[in-house]
Amino acid sequence: MALPRSIATLANIGLGFYMRLILHTTAQFVLFSALGLAFLTPPSTGVAQTATVNAANVHQTMDGFGGQTWLYADSLTGSNADLFFSPTAGIGLQIVRTMNTWDSGIPDLVTLQSAVARGAKVELGLQSPPCNLKHSAVDLGESCSQSGDSGIQPTAFYDGAAGSNGNCFANGLSLDGTSGAYQQYATYIINLINTYQNSPNNVPIAYLDVQNESSNATSSLGACLWMDGGQFDDFVKNYLGPALSAAGLHPNVMLGSLCCWGGDVTTTCLSDSSCAQYVGISANHGYPYPASASAYTLGTTGGRHLWMSETSDKGGWDASMASALGMAVNMHQCLTTASVSAYEWWELAYDSSSGNFGLTDQSYNPTKRFWATGNWSKFVRPGWVRVDATASPQSGVYVTAFENQSNGSFAIVAINSNGNSVSQPFSLSGVLASSVTPYITDANNNLASQSSVSVSSGSFTSTLTASSVTTFVALGAGPEPPSNLSGTVVQ
Repeated sequence: MALPRSIATLANIGLGFYMRLILHTTAQFVLFSALGLAFLTPPSTGVAQTATVNAANVHQTMDGFGGQTWLYADSLTGSNADLFFSPTAGIGLQIVRTMNTWDSGIPDLVTLQSAVARGAKVELGLQSPPCNLKHSAVDLGESCSQSGDSGIQPTAFYDGAAGSNGNCFANGLSLDGTSGAYQQYATYIINLINTYQNSPNNVPIAYLDVQNESSNATSSLGACLWMDGGQFDDFVKNYLGPALSAAGLHPNVMLGSLCCWGGDVTTTCLSDSSCAQYVGISANHGYPYPASASAYTLGTTGGRHLWMSETSDKGGWDASMASALGMAVNMHQCLTTASVSAYEWWELAYDSSSGNFGLTDQSYNPTKRFWATGNWSKFVRPGWVRVDATASPQSGVYVTAFENQSNGSFAIVAINSNGNSVSQPFSLSGVLASSVTPYITDANNNLASQSSVSVSSGSFTSTLTASSVTTFVALGAGPEPPSNLSGTVVQ
């Protein structure tokens, strides 16, 4: 079951805001960290099995890879924006996740505009209803005002505790009828989306997360307790969904987003066709890190996609390849076991004194996590599909494969978590290529292009360097022609 996260004051960073921590003991965290790698590693045989890629067996369609902004109000422009979002000059992240604020301000507006200009899509996550709808402000009289917004939300906004009505909405606002808090909240969401999308902001909202970590009673980022899936079913089915349709707004609605993978507030809605018609994405977060994401059938059927919509490592700052490998193996597990269509790190840029929450530090200096993310995000673009690949052909090696079905381009991502280089054979079925180009991230390389490797009779062998992530790319190779056709010549 999902557990709420506690709040701890961040020290030594001078911004005076709070950051969330998972309510798990150190022993539990260490256990999960160990299991996150151990359960993926098969017994060592000393012999490399061929990693077979079979494009005929198709799995999920990809939405992309991304990260959170807003918390530091980053203003990414020029070369810094290219670094994150350009698929040619950077790692080509396809999703940027922002949040609503107590005053409906957009502190990361410049970043969002820069991301959209480079082809990324924006996810708007709702942290809390506005204060005038909340139990904390209306019934308890907590403050919802402050001078400016430096990441510190007012008390009433981050107090998501439930009143006697069983949720965070004000007791004085009835939830029955169109004058109730649900209707007013749906109207607020419509107005907020229009604020982002209309001039002068011009930031289209592609994805709408209905509530971030709804089991949190308090969070300095904003919070609102939704006690069960039935409340989400009612709100989406009877208020939010119809309001979006009436307004002509069509963001892909995301439901779930609990702190810990395996918690469930989506099944009630997704089992109700009147609610499910409005929901395109089921999502949860990956804590304690690294979370072992499990499959969720309702989240991957009926045209819906399943997302790992937030995860990060709260350990001490580590920009090294060791941290990158931990993230890469977790990403591999999420992609293969849970069939997620998106994987998002907690923050794009983050103060390095605060743990491994960022792909870069706050000055945009990339970590090895950043470059390893690029081994997927630069090449595996939205609309590509994951295809069959031998998940772990030898001890410490993990493989995923993806194809652009429109032109036959493909990418194979191979992780070598061993401390020594290994020789790995590959066999290709259903795709054509005369050669593949490796891009290596390891201790000495940052997504560095290497000499092409020849493909002969659908096979090639490559040496995976120690502690590395390598992407083998073939662009526009074209699909393999069918081999079982026969016909009669008519004269």
